[in-house]
Amino acid sequence: MKLDPEFFDREDVAAISGEFGAIGELVVIRLLCEIRKAGYYICWDTMRKMAFVKLIGGLTPDTLDRIVERLVEYGFFRSRYRGVGGAAGVLTSADIQRRYIRETGAGRLRRRTQWPHLLIDPVEEGVVPAKVDAGSADEPEGVALRIDPVRPLSSQKWMKVRIRTADKALHVYRRVPNPGYKAASAVDAGSGLLTGMVNRKRAPCL
Repeated sequence: MKLDPEFFDREDVAAISGEFGAIGELVVIRLLCEIRKAGYYICWDTMRKMAFVKLIGGLTPDTLDRIVERLVEYGFFRSRYRGVGGAAGVLTSADIQRRYIRETGAGRLRRRTQWPHLLIDPVEEGVVPAKVDAGSADEPEGVALRIDPVRPLSSQKWMKVRIRTADKALHVYRRVPNPGYKAASAVDAGSGLLTGMVNRKRAPCL
């Protein structure tokens, strides 16, 4: 994980520093490190919170709760929620997810089939999620295929090409431009897609 030289000048981070001092800044950095070690999100439950408190001398559970709540309020973390009955929440953000993909590399992530708690479209970042499908004959290798089977092809900026793999049941793809893409129609279709992503039921924290 690379730290922006102007990280502490960010309005949200400066606000945390102003309210909680140096311990607030340290909490922010440690949280980002914990998320990056796990990938692009962490489950935020009582057990993880108490273990996190032990990492920073002088930090109390109450202060940690207040810092995290402020970070959510300021939009630093865009997806933190509590499930029914106080189930585990999730700490992540669109920016964290984009950085994860860019720093890890699209090539290394092509075989990933599960992308829980996404706030972004991984295809826009160069990653077409892989899938497991025993009926491999229906998708030829090396041929440009549509990504979304429902949306008109002209509204899709990208297509996918299946890559040859030793495991025929694992479908792995690379992203390619769609030569028939029309920006105007994509804008019309995009509003519905965005609404669908916002209203999508979140999966339980895994």
